[in-house]
Amino acid sequence: MLFSSFTLAALAFVAVNGAPTVSRSSARSAAPIDNSALIAKLKTDATAAEQFQQLLANNGQPLDPSDLAAATVFDFTKNPSPAQGTQGGSLNTAGPKNFPILTDSGLSLNLLTLGPCGLFSPHIHPRANEFFLVLEGQVDFGFLLETGVFGGLGAPNPTISGTLKQHEGTLFPLGSVHWQINASPDCNNATTFEAFSSDDPGAVLILNKVSNDSRVLIPQIEPNDLDGLRAVLPPAILSEVDSCLARCNM
Repeated sequence: MLFSSFTLAALAFVAVNGAPTVSRSSARSAAPIDNSALIAKLKTDATAAEQFQQLLANNGQPLDPSDLAAATVFDFTKNPSPAQGTQGGSLNTAGPKNFPILTDSGLSLNLLTLGPCGLFSPHIHPRANEFFLVLEGQVDFGFLLETGVFGGLGAPNPTISGTLKQHEGTLFPLGSVHWQINASPDCNNATTFEAFSSDDPGAVLILNKVSNDSRVLIPQIEPNDLDGLRAVLPPAILSEVDSCLARCNM
């Protein structure tokens, strides 16, 4: 298949059933709407060469320049989604669903903006390691490893925590509980980039909350959510978010 193993995002992401002779112009125009058929075909191709024929060729020839650019270049500035709990932040994810060349690559990617005091609450990725990189600003992080790493079974399991500044990054191992907070002292936005070692990393939220607006799971927490979550959020996270909200007059 396309590549073999490396990495990225959270969160999730694919138009033709025919042979490589299908018109790529019509397929490419449908790509932003639904890439399901193309993804299904890519997953049944026997070789990586056949996959690239589906993605990059028409009748054995390279696509025209505009279609080739659409197939090979992902623009993280286009169509970002609002990210709850990020205080006005946004999320843009590249994965097979919206960038089919990532199919079977073992890779998915996120570009995330966290507003002041924005928080991603504790969660895990069941199928991927995550490398988290700060492009602008400052982000505090924490994660927990499996029981037995420190002192054997039954021993305390300390939190691994720290602060990432611009151009610094860290690894959240597959299956580890982790979280991130933009508690920067200047109350500015933070921009981060996440790479996952799967094109389907998945996410499991550690906290569940039934909300009046039908959001059952909240992957990021708004300030007005805090009162309802004080009983389940770790005290260290609550303290840091409360201090940030007070410092930033939010």
